[in-house]
Amino acid sequence: LEIFWHYVSQGARSQVEEVFLMKCASDYFERGLKMDDLAVREIIRMQSRGEEVHRLEKLALLCQFAQAGTTPPKEGLEVLEGFLREVLEEGIYLEEFGRLPVERALLEPMQDRTVVECRPGPVQRVSVNYRIRQEGQPFGEYQREEMTCACRGLYYKTFLLFFGETLQYEIWKETADGAQAKVAEEEITKDDTPSDVAQCRYEMINDILLADALEDYGTLDWLLEEYRHRDYLSKNLFRKR
Repeated sequence: LEIFWHYVSQGARSQVEEVFLMKCASDYFERGLKMDDLAVREIIRMQSRGEEVHRLEKLALLCQFAQAGTTPPKEGLEVLEGFLREVLEEGIYLEEFGRLPVERALLEPMQDRTVVECRPGPVQRVSVNYRIRQEGQPFGEYQREEMTCACRGLYYKTFLLFFGETLQYEIWKETADGAQAKVAEEEITKDDTPSDVAQCRYEMINDILLADALEDYGTLDWLLEEYRHRDYLSKNLFRKR
């Protein structure tokens, strides 16, 4: 690494540097190797200079800072927030994003999502078998879907769960030779709602279900009236033309 970074400091070709940074980001997801601090700083500098940064590098930077729980200097934080906006606009939602040292408002697109993700190493495809039950009801049959590939070595799927609902899932990977293996299984129950971002209709429904479960009928009546009011405004103020 020292030899390579000396080469970079002497004016290495951008194509060579890009290949190396891509390798660092790929190793982070596929081999669990932390990106070198110099690689992190170089990705930040590239973005600050207006150079192209690959999605793989953006995601590796975001996930590494999220897992470390550290806050970068001001320039690095601005780059981090910019990367987060971009990947969220692409519809990529990862559980780690919630641990990033960024403004909570940036995470608003994720507030109604339950995220399941997997880093299975080199594979052909990854799928999830899942089923959802409402509180007090039995589970139905499993459904099977392929997980979305955010980048090489990182797969995810999002679910919409309301208060009291339980998600049960298994993640399976398939290698190039067709062999399949289960890599994870878990059960998640939705028992709370986000409180540090602006409230949306999804959150109001969760609050209504929670108030009903707690038999807090005063709050329940107020929430139902507020929901009707917002629903009326939404339908009458934002009409299609």
